[in-house]
Amino acid sequence: MVGSMKEKYDKYWGDVEDINPLFFLAIVLDQRYKMGYLKYCFECVYDAESVARIVMKVHQSNTPLNVGNEKSKRRLLESYLHQQKMEITEKKNDLDREYRPGH
Repeated sequence: MVGSMKEKYDKYWGDVEDINPLFFLAIVLDQRYKMGYLKYCFECVYDAESVARIVMKVHQSNTPLNVGNEKSKRRLLESYLHQQKMEITEKKNDLDREYRPGH
């Protein structure tokens, strides 16, 4: 039984070069864990050189996602600022109507 477990372990986790870095993106994208947790897990299993290689692979795989994420954040911020500007304008107009000279 131990032999078959070791065989399966080696198949999926044995050689760091054969691991698809996309496999780890779910962990990197999860706000609770990020890259630090993934690196810690690798350090528990692999030597430092292997950890450096796989972290680099995951980081390179993640770069296009970060670019898209930055654009999304910028759009969200612009939308928020636009909404705030609209609310300020509405409140200013209300004040202007309420305190207009002659009323």
